[in-house]
Formats: sequence, C-alpha cells, structure tokens
Amino acid sequence: MDRYLIIADDFTGANDTGVQLKRRGLRTSVIFAGRKPPEDEGCVVVDTESRGVGAEEAAEVMRLACGELRFDDYKYVIKKVDPSLRGNIAAESAVLDELYRPELVIFAPPLPAMGRTTEGGVHRLKGVPLSHTELAGDPKNPVHEDNIARLLAAAYGVQVHHIPLERVRGGFDLSGGRVFTFDAVTDEDLRLIIAGALDTGRRVLWIGTSALADNIMELERRTPPVLGVIGSLSEATGGQVRSSAEKPSIPLRNRGRKPTWSIQSTSASQLRMQAGSSRSGPRMIHSPFSTAIHSPRFLRRYGNYSTAAGVCDTAVRARFIRL
Repeated sequence: MDRYLIIADDFTGANDTGVQLKRRGLRTSVIFAGRKPPEDEGCVVVDTESRGVGAEEAAEVMRLACGELRFDDYKYVIKKVDPSLRGNIAAESAVLDELYRPELVIFAPPLPAMGRTTEGGVHRLKGVPLSHTELAGDPKNPVHEDNIARLLAAAYGVQVHHIPLERVRGGFDLSGGRVFTFDAVTDEDLRLIIAGALDTGRRVLWIGTSALADNIMELERRTPPVLGVIGSLSEATGGQVRSSAEKPSIPLRNRGRKPTWSIQSTSASQLRMQAGSSRSGPRMIHSPFSTAIHSPRFLRRYGNYSTAAGVCDTAVRARFIRL
C-alpha cells in the first residue's frame, strides 16, 4: 500500500509535495481542508491554508482537515512544514498527533538544496540561525523560534528529545522516547533519519519539508533518469550541455573528440551504435551533431526530451523516443 497522506499549510507547499508523488507515477489528489478525499485509493495532499492565521485557528482548521480522513488507509502520514519554520508548526502538529495517534514523532525540517539546515538544534539559512536573518522580521509570518526542540515542545506535554548530527551519522536509538527532533545538513542525513525511524517498526508521524517527503519517497520508489537528445546549434545550448557535464550525476565520457556545434549529420545507425556501447548507467555521449544522456535499460520505460527537429527525427527513427 504505497499511499501517502500529506498535510501542508499553504497551496504552494501542497503542490510541491504533490508533484513529487506524481513524478513517481502515484495517483495523487490535492484537496482543501474539509473536503472529502477521492475514493480512488490514491495519495492525498491536503492544503489547510493556515500559515498566516493564529495558532488557535490553525488548530481548528487541522481538526477540520482530519475530520474527513481515515488515517489507516495510508502508509505514510506527513505534516509538511515551511523550510523557514513559518506558520503554526507546533499547534498543527500537536492536533495531528492527537488524532493520528502515532507511536513515534519525527521532526526534521531541513531543505538542504535551498540552504536550510539544522545544526546544534538550531535551524539555519545558509549557516545563519533563522532568528538572525530577515525572516525574523517577516511582517506576515515572523520566525520567533529557531531551536526546533523548543519549537515543538511549546505544544507538547511530553519531553522532546533532540538527536545531534554526530549521532545521526554515527547511529542513534529511538527507544527512549516518543517525540524526536534531528540535526541534518544533507539529504543523506535525512535518509539516515528516515531509515532509523523505519527500523523501529513503529507508527510514525513525519514532520518536515518537501525534502523529508522526497527522501521517504525515494527510499520506496526511486526516481528514474531521463534521456535527453540535444541537437541545437545554439552556443547557449552548448554551454548548457557543458554545464550539465560538470555534474557528478551526468558523467561525461568523450568519444575521442571535442564536442562541436557545426552542421553535420548523425544517422540513426550511428546513434544506435553509440547507445549499444553504453552498458553501465547514465552517461553523456557527444557526437558531431548530437549529445545523448543515455542509459539503455531505461529507454523504453521512462521520460525523454529532444531539441532540434532533425535530431528529434533521428532519435525517433533510432527508436529512442516513442511519439
């Protein structure tokens, strides 16, 4: 049962996590608080639109949102929060905790790709505690607390335990409590937290950003790669290709010549020959007129894109792309 229930406090956050589910092929509906979820056994993302209201009103909206939900229908229940800790995180999480009745509460709010990390129990923006950034003076949603354990404890009647970074990376035990917060500065740290919580076998309420949700999904269902066939003669495109080749996830293996952008032809048979030589994961292949990011075992199953009509035609004739 690969079903996710995600509750977010604004429309952007709801759709952000909804897209992560959809790109993994999971049927997903985004609904507003108080609406009944579809009867299609898909994933559900609920938008409470409660980030800008007071804590009491936010708690009431959370109760309204949960009133139409059957928690036992879902494998994962996630409270999606703002990576800058805006909104009523503690009040909403406490209501969800009361209604869902988890055996374990995991709060890990980093979004490493956007510079939001937690170290020493303090949530930071590019290394600076949130209380020392412009977010503390946000006229609509000011950040009053950047210590994540204190933030959550404000609405909980039990002790909140914090796991520092060295224990996240060196091994941690969750048997001594129910509500935990965590340091994390990378996605790998988040995956260690998720794995440790899952290993307990307990019913978990997950509280975090889209990064926590994405890494939970990635452990369950990995995101497939994409085939790109690029044939534009634009120097800007050339620069984009060279920039992509610098990324560790797209290794460049030059085929004995420097990439060129002159008007030459690459036949379907040549393109097939290049594809056939790639047997070990995604890579970027340069030819005089085209560049392919290619992993043969994925071609028939996953997404692809193409630039320049001639190369698109060649790729189709080579049976790389199905129209």
